[in-house]
Amino acid sequence: MQVQTIHTYPFVELDERAQKRAIKDHTYCSVCYEWWTFQYSQFKDLADSVGVTVDLQRTYGGGYGSQSGGSSYTATVDVLAMIQGVQDRAWEAWADSVALDFPAMKVDRRVIRLIQSSRITVSANVSPSHRNSAITIYINCVYGYNLCPEYGNIDAVLCNLVDQIEEVCRELNHYLYWSLEQEYEYLISEDSVRDTLMSDDMLFLEDGREFLY
Repeated sequence: MQVQTIHTYPFVELDERAQKRAIKDHTYCSVCYEWWTFQYSQFKDLADSVGVTVDLQRTYGGGYGSQSGGSSYTATVDVLAMIQGVQDRAWEAWADSVALDFPAMKVDRRVIRLIQSSRITVSANVSPSHRNSAITIYINCVYGYNLCPEYGNIDAVLCNLVDQIEEVCRELNHYLYWSLEQEYEYLISEDSVRDTLMSDDMLFLEDGREFLY
């Protein structure tokens, strides 16, 4: 019987060259699992604060750092809650360090009252498109002129409201992609991979290759 002795080392005991090889070999070690869970959860809370209810089972992101990168989500919109949430800057409880470029959501109070009284129905939902790298927003406004006789230019006001709803939904998608890309780039950074290898029980050969039992 022959016995072969193999010397193995934890990451911290490797020399600089071996450490660099180990880091390069394990660049994607932290993005092989559902690393996006926290970002998705935070995004859902942020969207909820402005009246957008997101279905995380149909939320997507990918292609980070490339021209093909993008994100998308599936959601329903509570228009009155969106108006109130944006005006109150409610999202700052979830993303206070991020400047979200939401519109002012200035809507004539008479229109708000008509929506509240169901004389105008405004429904909106968001769906993924372009292979899950963008969103499509569907908005439907239903009303009868006989129910709103005191408001002559209601079409123009509702068109403006539709534009603002679309802006909020698209800005949320921009934030989703930004947050995912930031986390992805951090996880594959040299500092992050080094921290992971230092904390794991992984063993290496002298040249930095992983020792496989």
